[in-house]
Amino acid sequence: MFASGDARAGENVLLTAVHTVWVRAHNRWADAIAAALPDATDEAVYQAARKAVGAAAAKITYEEWLPAVLGPASAPCGGGAYNASVDGGVDVFFSTVAFRVGHTLVSDALARVDAGGRRLPPVPLAATFFRPAAFLNSPAAGVDALLRGAAGHVAGEVDIHLVPGLVNLRFGGAGGGRGGGTDLLALNIQRGRDHGVPAYVDARAAYGLPRPTSFADVTADGETAARLAAAYGGDLSALDAIVGGLAEDHVAGGAVGPLFAAALVDQFTRLAAGDRFFYARPAAAFPPRLVAAVPELGRLVKGGAWGLADLLAATTGVTAAELPKRIFFADP
Repeated sequence: MFASGDARAGENVLLTAVHTVWVRAHNRWADAIAAALPDATDEAVYQAARKAVGAAAAKITYEEWLPAVLGPASAPCGGGAYNASVDGGVDVFFSTVAFRVGHTLVSDALARVDAGGRRLPPVPLAATFFRPAAFLNSPAAGVDALLRGAAGHVAGEVDIHLVPGLVNLRFGGAGGGRGGGTDLLALNIQRGRDHGVPAYVDARAAYGLPRPTSFADVTADGETAARLAAAYGGDLSALDAIVGGLAEDHVAGGAVGPLFAAALVDQFTRLAAGDRFFYARPAAAFPPRLVAAVPELGRLVKGGAWGLADLLAATTGVTAAELPKRIFFADP
């Protein structure tokens, strides 16, 4: 196991790889800033590197990830001027329900590709739970191989189905040898009930969306609609928001349905509007002296020529040529 600011860093090996990339990025920028400004204090160097990490994460999220997930619906996110009256806090529906959408994107096996472009045997997801060292310590198949594999791997569809590793073996079985695991979708359903979030029909109304009147309004997939009706005894008002949201037909050009799209747009718009130092604002710009010394920092602005591919190329052995031009899209 590895220590991190997030206790979940070792939850699965690909998550550990992503944490590793961000730690390397922070240290790389700190080294560059310290070398460029030898008179700067350790605290000043740390704060500047911390600011760079925050700007980079926001830039990737708003300019690359949200357009891939929301399609044209992502347009309002990150736009507009700073508004001191906007509450930029994280909404309980977003954190408890909508942003759990990533669980359905997870695959049951982690692809790996070596530096020569050869596909290595995939790693079963359940075998990596809290066992990162077993898969990261191999020079030929460590962080780089996992990230190459992830970059060329198509994520799962956003729907009501999670892979067996998340519903049968999560934190148990093949991963930790502790017997059965926990069902992540069941946990998500219970989490929503514990947190008192509205059920699916009321949640849609809260976001200004039409109230469905039948399970056929939730999804055009007749089989899924019938299964939901059977599971909830025909009571649409009882449908949990996490289940209904995952079952919805996707918005045009996006990967999620209308409810989750509305929740994500609301949250990410408020996060930006309520943050005076949001990466896209002049107030967040790095001082000219620092940009002159470390030019890369000048590209961590809205529209700047920098993205996730640059981050990976700078912090791993993965080259830009090995990565898709649109890194969050499965381009042919």
